[in-house]
Amino acid sequence: MGGVEVYNKEQRKWYGICDTGFSNAAATVVCRSLGLDYVDGRAINGSAYGNISGEVLYTNVKCSGKEKDFTECTYDFNKTRCDSGMYASVMCSNKTIVDTGFEVRLAPDSLSSNLHGIVEIRVNGVWGRVCMNSWDDRDANVTCKKLGYAGGVAYLHIMKNRKPIMMNQVHCNGNENNLIDCVHSLKPDLKNCAFHSNDAGILCYQSKGIQYSLVGGKDNSTGRVELSYDGVVGTVCAWSWKTADAKVLCRQLNYVDGIVSYDHKLNWCPPNDG
Repeated sequence: MGGVEVYNKEQRKWYGICDTGFSNAAATVVCRSLGLDYVDGRAINGSAYGNISGEVLYTNVKCSGKEKDFTECTYDFNKTRCDSGMYASVMCSNKTIVDTGFEVRLAPDSLSSNLHGIVEIRVNGVWGRVCMNSWDDRDANVTCKKLGYAGGVAYLHIMKNRKPIMMNQVHCNGNENNLIDCVHSLKPDLKNCAFHSNDAGILCYQSKGIQYSLVGGKDNSTGRVELSYDGVVGTVCAWSWKTADAKVLCRQLNYVDGIVSYDHKLNWCPPNDG
């Protein structure tokens, strides 16, 4: 998979293909032109792989799908403006791509587990990622339930894969049966959800879920941070833990603010009444 560039012999440069009107038939011909025994291809729009080396000057590409090489298709070069301003990408395959409809799966992140990872979706026969922008626990909960878990929460992982972001602006109310049933957009959003943007992650649970508490302090607003995951209780490592983290935790516990208590290795959440 990747952005398509065509070498122009006259200009001696590589140039991108406009994604406006770029079809699966054209993608198949592009894949065939690579000479790597590809038999099928899928078009991916929206400048899905970050920056490419050349300008987007190939427009109005039309292929029947039977051409042996891209040069047998019709196109304009540097004659008309690319309406979208974005380049086309392709996914190539050594076998016929069968579009089985919308699917969701959990891809591995940096820590091997079948309970958490990167959310991937399949659209038009292509697997891609979901943008992290606007992603929250309700979206994660719907996704985890679809995957057979009791529920889940949103999870910011530290690893990205090389698949394109294909869904953004997801807004679930929590009772949907599938991610596709939530409000969402499949249109490119390069401002908020470009190739290098954070992608959506989930942490799923089997039964009791995830709870946080403060233990060992003088009252419920002060203490050592403990979390329970499916009934198993543990603590949070103090290395790199800072006030910004304490603020988030305290808001999770329905306090308005929080701070790290360095003297006693405890967090302190100011009472809501001040």
